[in-house]
Amino acid sequence: MAGSHETAEVFALTDGKRVIVMAYNHDIVRRNIKTEEISLILKGSVESMRKAVIDEYHCNPKQTWANMGSSEYLTKEQLEVINQAAQLVYEDLDVNMSEEQVVVFLAEPESVTILDIVLRNCQ
Repeated sequence: MAGSHETAEVFALTDGKRVIVMAYNHDIVRRNIKTEEISLILKGSVESMRKAVIDEYHCNPKQTWANMGSSEYLTKEQLEVINQAAQLVYEDLDVNMSEEQVVVFLAEPESVTILDIVLRNCQ
């Protein structure tokens, strides 16, 4: 995918030492949304990189609540389980020592993928 896309978009924020990249695949009217392959080329030295996903299967407290029976009144233990289900779970990604990193991943329909990137040699 290059340039503008109907459902998948990417944006990044940085403070000069760290970069947060957010890629989402969302369609408000749910027309022709499908899994999209996203390829990113990152320029510069990367110290570390990790990825988290929010979708139907990851970081989905609403589904956890539904699986518990959608009770109006929750116990302390149920609230703890739902809170845990709301936490982002990061996985470390491999980085190389070059000045360019290529990251490729699939963005499922109605998902957000977050890359947390720490840059090398930043003052």
